Amino acid sequence: MTKVFFAKTRTLTGEEFEKAFAAADGERQKKVLMKKSPDGRISSLFGGLLLTAALQRAGIFEEVCFDKRGKPILKSGMLYLSLSHSGKRVMCALSDGEIGCDCQKQVPFSKKIPEKYFTENEKARLETAEDKEGEFARIWAAKESFVKMTGRGLSKLSAADTDAKGVFFKEYDLFDGYKYAVGEQDGDLRQLVKELKENGSQADHSGRVEDVRGVVLVHELHE
Repeated sequence: MTKVFFAKTRTLTGEEFEKAFAAADGERQKKVLMKKSPDGRISSLFGGLLLTAALQRAGIFEEVCFDKRGKPILKSGMLYLSLSHSGKRVMCALSDGEIGCDCQKQVPFSKKIPEKYFTENEKARLETAEDKEGEFARIWAAKESFVKMTGRGLSKLSAADTDAKGVFFKEYDLFDGYKYAVGEQDGDLRQLVKELKENGSQADHSGRVEDVRGVVLVHELHE
């Protein structure tokens, strides 16, 4: 089972922030207070509330904790979790296997970043893309979802190969100026690639597939 949830954030008044902050659990409150900027605190708060709402939809009312790497976990181990926020968007993913998710706002980027962090294949895809900002955000979201899935941390981004065998990505384009990706090694995405190949559809060896509806359940909360 893999479920993905998206939400938009918005500016909160002081009273709204205090009310939402009070509704968050203790671990999330600590995360929020670690953010230096008001926007960062709001994004972290919305992310926590989204994850709580997603878990409640799954019938889970357990408090979310964080491991030594800062990855959200359930002490019961009932599900694996991943959470991301960028700009005015937050997303989370729930799965019964290791999972990573990431959203990225499409913005101008420094050419030094792909030179430092992208593989040769990723650089080639970026170079030939018509929409450079969109392709950069797409690749970056996939790479971050990869390292979140493995728990290696963002320092290992340059070693995160989105063309690696055995890694499966589901990519979302909601046509809102952001790119979204979910990565996993087992579960729904592996089965999805198997079904596509059996049906004669095209998927590269990494299992990257796009715009396939209905396999991963998508819900938009806080519209």
